[in-house]
Amino acid sequence: RRKLRQPFEAVPEVSGLRVLLLDDVCTTGATLARATECLLAAGAFSVDVAVAARASRHSALPGNGGAGRSLP
Repeated sequence: RRKLRQPFEAVPEVSGLRVLLLDDVCTTGATLARATECLLAAGAFSVDVAVAARASRHSALPGNGGAGRSLP
């Protein structure tokens, strides 16, 4: 996993706020972790994260011919 350098910059207006990060798909979590670090460093009171989906750690499920289909 490559380390994210400095893709985010939080504005000082987050100081003291409770922040909710929304992401459509979480793959490794590195982006959310780095964004959270930046928000907390800028003074956010807390950071919560919500994701719609999490990428599978497996390229294919057993018995599906390697198609990578999701479970029903």
